Amino acid sequence: MVSGMDQRDEERAEVLLSKWMRRLRIQIPIRTERTSIWQVVGESGRAGCSLVGVVFDEQTGCIYHTRRLKEEDIVHELLHVAHPDWRESEVVNETNRLLSRAPQLNRLSLNPA
Repeated sequence: MVSGMDQRDEERAEVLLSKWMRRLRIQIPIRTERTSIWQVVGESGRAGCSLVGVVFDEQTGCIYHTRRLKEEDIVHELLHVAHPDWRESEVVNETNRLLSRAPQLNRLSLNPA
């Protein structure tokens, strides 16, 4: 059973996912799936770790997560989809750049020319 808070978190994540997929011009369907921390094993082999990561191919993708998704998580993972050849540092830098511009982009989208 999904609690009210979890349902609102999922709905918020879906809205952000749709918004950023449009902005990044991602055409393949991407979904999100919450995963138990006990299904994630860290580098040391210890179970119970946090995870946000994307798995994708030419036809579909999924952002797996063990915690509430933040907008930064969604943008970051979608950039991996949009630019699979980028290094992690490039994805991080572009995530930061896009999110620093996000308030301006929201104002522009609210006032179409």
